[in-house]
Amino acid sequence: MKIDFLPAPWDVATRFAQLVAEPFAGYTLGQHLLSSFQRFATGFVLAVLVGIPLGLLMAWFRWIDRIVSPAFDAVRFVAPIAWVPFV
Repeated sequence: MKIDFLPAPWDVATRFAQLVAEPFAGYTLGQHLLSSFQRFATGFVLAVLVGIPLGLLMAWFRWIDRIVSPAFDAVRFVAPIAWVPFV
């Protein structure tokens, strides 16, 4: 009794070569990867541009800390696995 759960390695290599050369959903694999990296970089830059100044302001001004901290405290106890759909 033979059960095939995974494709053969040569099938995977063939499909990989196809995705690199031929468009899938309008774009090649490299273009899809570039798009994903651009989204990651955009999110990271936005997080840095907002997070660092906000953290510094919270450290320098207690009244800003008192305003912003409750929002952070509200989401602190959300289980990490619950954030997966947002990613």
